[in-house]
Amino acid sequence: MLRWTIRILVVLVVLILTAAVVVHIVLQSRWLSDLILAEAGDAIGMNVTADSVSLGWGGRTTIRNIAVAMPLNGGAALTAERIEVVHATVPSLIFGRAASVRSVEVDGPQVSLHRSENGRWNVQDIWTRVQAGRLSDKEKTEAVSLPEVVIRNARISIEGPNKATRTVGPLDFHARSEGRLAWRFELEASGIAGVQGQVAEGRDWAHKVDFSLVDLASLVHDLGGIDLSPIRAAGRWEGKVVQDSVDGMLRLDRLDAGPLAAHGGLAVQIRPGQFSVTAKDLVIAEPNAVGREVRLSGGAIRLLDGEIRVEQLAVSSGPIIAQVSGNWDLSGRSGEFSGFWATAAGTQGLRSNGTYRAEVQAPRFGRKAASVSFSGEAEDSFGEVALTIEAEGGGPDWRQSQWRVSTPVLRWSRRDKRVDLAEAAAEVRVVWPQVHLADLRVPGAEVTEANAVFNASDRRWSTRMAVDGVPHLAVWGFKSVDLRLNAAGDDHKAHITELRMSEGDRIVAAEGDLSFHERGFQDVRLYAEWPAREAQSGQLQARHSIGQWRLEGSVFGRILPPTMEMAGRLTGRSVSLGKLTVDRIEVPIRVKADAGIVQMATDPVDMFGGRWQVSGRHDLAANLTQVTATAEALSLESVAAMAGVKLVSRGRAHAEIEVAVRDFDIQSAVAAGSWDAEDVNIPPLQAERMRGKLRIAEGQARLDEILLEQEGGRAWASVQFRPDKPEVLLVELSARQWPATFEGESVRMLADGTAHLRVNLVNRTADGEARLSGMVLLDDHDFARVNMSALVQDQTLNVEEFYAETLGGTVEGRARLCLGRWMGSSIKVRWQGIRPNALQPWLPLSSRFEGFVSGFFDVEPVDPADRPPEPMRFTLDTEVEDGWFGAASIHSLRMTGFLGDTRLLVDRADLRVFDGEVTARARISTHAGARYGNLTADFNHVNLDQIVHVVNPEAMQHAGSLSGVVTLLGSSAAVAKDFSPLQGEAKISLTKSDLVNNRVIRTLYDTLSLQFGRQEPTGTGDVTIRLEGSSLLIPTFVYFNRGVEVRGAGRIANLHRGGLSEVDGFAVASTRILKGVNLPGVRSLDRLLATFQSGASSVRIGGTLEHTEVKVVPLPVVLDPFRRLLWTQLRQ
Repeated sequence: MLRWTIRILVVLVVLILTAAVVVHIVLQSRWLSDLILAEAGDAIGMNVTADSVSLGWGGRTTIRNIAVAMPLNGGAALTAERIEVVHATVPSLIFGRAASVRSVEVDGPQVSLHRSENGRWNVQDIWTRVQAGRLSDKEKTEAVSLPEVVIRNARISIEGPNKATRTVGPLDFHARSEGRLAWRFELEASGIAGVQGQVAEGRDWAHKVDFSLVDLASLVHDLGGIDLSPIRAAGRWEGKVVQDSVDGMLRLDRLDAGPLAAHGGLAVQIRPGQFSVTAKDLVIAEPNAVGREVRLSGGAIRLLDGEIRVEQLAVSSGPIIAQVSGNWDLSGRSGEFSGFWATAAGTQGLRSNGTYRAEVQAPRFGRKAASVSFSGEAEDSFGEVALTIEAEGGGPDWRQSQWRVSTPVLRWSRRDKRVDLAEAAAEVRVVWPQVHLADLRVPGAEVTEANAVFNASDRRWSTRMAVDGVPHLAVWGFKSVDLRLNAAGDDHKAHITELRMSEGDRIVAAEGDLSFHERGFQDVRLYAEWPAREAQSGQLQARHSIGQWRLEGSVFGRILPPTMEMAGRLTGRSVSLGKLTVDRIEVPIRVKADAGIVQMATDPVDMFGGRWQVSGRHDLAANLTQVTATAEALSLESVAAMAGVKLVSRGRAHAEIEVAVRDFDIQSAVAAGSWDAEDVNIPPLQAERMRGKLRIAEGQARLDEILLEQEGGRAWASVQFRPDKPEVLLVELSARQWPATFEGESVRMLADGTAHLRVNLVNRTADGEARLSGMVLLDDHDFARVNMSALVQDQTLNVEEFYAETLGGTVEGRARLCLGRWMGSSIKVRWQGIRPNALQPWLPLSSRFEGFVSGFFDVEPVDPADRPPEPMRFTLDTEVEDGWFGAASIHSLRMTGFLGDTRLLVDRADLRVFDGEVTARARISTHAGARYGNLTADFNHVNLDQIVHVVNPEAMQHAGSLSGVVTLLGSSAAVAKDFSPLQGEAKISLTKSDLVNNRVIRTLYDTLSLQFGRQEPTGTGDVTIRLEGSSLLIPTFVYFNRGVEVRGAGRIANLHRGGLSEVDGFAVASTRILKGVNLPGVRSLDRLLATFQSGASSVRIGGTLEHTEVKVVPLPVVLDPFRRLLWTQLRQ
């Protein structure tokens, strides 16, 4: 038994040793290696090769230089220097124990990824084969225990269709079990990524992964040719695996890709044959564009049964919310998408809503077609917009297609303005890589050129457009606008050589560069020209006669975020500012703008003798414009010249005003400001100081708190008007002791008063009432105290009451003055108890006046039925009680006449003066801007002595009574010292006279040695006087008294010289009376003169009126003129 036992043991040992040797030989054989590699290749559907496979008894398998490749093409997708797997021992495997893997180490793996020209990656084919091999395996339900995994120095080689290759690496991966349920792993890719995570081994394989991607931009650029620098990401994935499905949440803490950034969550579900993603508050934004975030929430994107479905995906950006739905058939390559958008309720500013729809058919074989429609409405403070855009096109290939874009509805409106561009259209032709604008249609305009090309290969483009007669800007006064655009560039930069809008002399143009990469523009030159005023219809004028404005400047800034600065100059040439034309004005202007604010300011500008400066800002969000203007040391003389008023004044004004306008609506303008002035002299207004405030609100403008100060007097005023009707003013005025100056500075009034008026400057009408009282000063002496009240209606001033105390008496009256039609006016004035000698302080001669003057003066229209010579009749009637001017008596004056536009008729004037009576008639008329007049007067029994003593109170007695006729003709040319039109003649008879005290008569009497005692005046005489221009002629004078006859003639030249007028004449006295002598011929005259000389005396009269010289001369000295005088007198 023992022997058999020993034998059995020996046999067993031999068998075991033999089996061990056989197993060892098998484990070390090439056959087992090939078998293992072949089985592995069959499992994954790939070719697997290696230099060696070493399987150790202890459960350690080492594979060296392994390569995994796709069948047929032979390209290795994966290689590794060494793979070592630690698993269960070989004896345990022989006895049927599971091949549990404890650890896997991989050294130097190389993964090769490449994409074919059709865009398919080799990893897609590999995955398809792996999935096929996996489905062929029987379903296993054994529990899986994750081994420790170490991968060292891994590299991934990526090759694009253009043979561009990029290697990523080295990558290190380490995973290990921590406890029985946790498997933790780490991945480090130098300079690219870092990943840490853990997996909970168990029923649902719950797991989480934290990742950080540092810089993938260069990799994307090398492979795709797209610059999305920088590309960074950080976040966490949390999920679980339940049977054949994966559910999880991807949370992005940060994702940067080029100009975009994102953060938020994505819920992911993977089912057999189905993949879906749902956004969980995913926010996509551009960091440099504040407030331009796009938020995705709700809805889902599903891949199901060969179809991509978008189900009510909610999108929001700022106040805009939108929804997207649609589907895409992957096999049929067709689909449709639709949705809507709207502005959230309660949003201030822009409000909009609309819908869109797109249909695409892109079969692999056959015609491709697409149509897109977009329809919406928008409204904000700039107006309302209605828009519908339709685009449709297609072709055998997208690269060879034609498109038509049209706008069935394109309308903008705001209040009474409307722009309609409906039926605008464009034809686009695609000949890849070029896209051409084939045709352009602008309704109502002529497109003379429309050429645009875009090359997709080099991203370059160019455009030339010319559109004439665009009528759609007529609501802003541009009835027909010509547009020009000439530009070229690429996806980085645009160079605009011409961008021009013009209408006649009004031009706006720009040129320069735009940078799309930097989203900005530099070296942009902008200029605009427009006439300073519009020429009248049919008016042919040169540009310089109308005047011209030009704005020119340099613009630079950014498009996103929008910022802009401009420095330029506003220049005006031959600009009319009111009534004043300025040859040249230059105003430096600076503008700065961003997404919220536009700011403008000018440099100080010297104009109208002062310095001006304007600044302003426009708040785009609030649509509020604010402007501040200041003027320092402004010359009132220059401002008056602008208003067409000639003014000599050293006055200066200062002003500041702030204006705010919302929605560019002048009715909503709000303004506040102040102004002050000094040394104001605008006759009849003079003021040392003036100041006031300006307010504009609720469509009303008010000039309040206006205060004027002058020599202790003050005046207060306020003016109110509507900015859209500035010609209608509401004026309130009050004054206290205000000094008003008239007639130079001799007449002044210290006035107290009030006025309430509604004035229309265009119609020149007013309505209201006024009261005035005060003291009138003449040369700073009290002259009259005046009280007056008046009503104003349209163009009529009704003086309801006028009362004045002056010169010891009173004046009162009423008047109705029609300012626009003065011939409808009427005046009634009464005066009583006026003492003319009270004028002595101003007129010393008035001290000789004695008496009291009373009377009236009436002017009123005449009924046309009475057929008056002129439409107005006037009556003057005045009486002088105990009236004397020195020795001259003054009793009364009564005058009636008629008055018209061009003629004044004195129908009759009766004057009782100098103890006699004067009756006169006169006429003054206007022709060709000059006035002409004539006067005819009859006088009777006028006391010569009173006249002489009026002229010379110290003169001796000149007894006599004058009667005669006077006729005068003249014109207003005499005012300009042109006396040639003056003509006149007077024929005067002298009775009851005695001129012995006259210097000429006394000298003649003394020469004849005549001695007379006192006797009654019985002398008589006749004299003829003619006025010829500036000369007064006395062609004949005859006087007889006391048995002596005096004859003479004379001339006074240059009457305009007054007392310096030259006098030239003669007189001859004789005791032989020639009166009644008949001269039949010249010989009779000679015989008469021969006998006349023995009893005659003669004098020569010379000098001036002020110093007359009377000189006795022999008769022969004056014989010739005396001979001619006698011949004229005695032959009559």
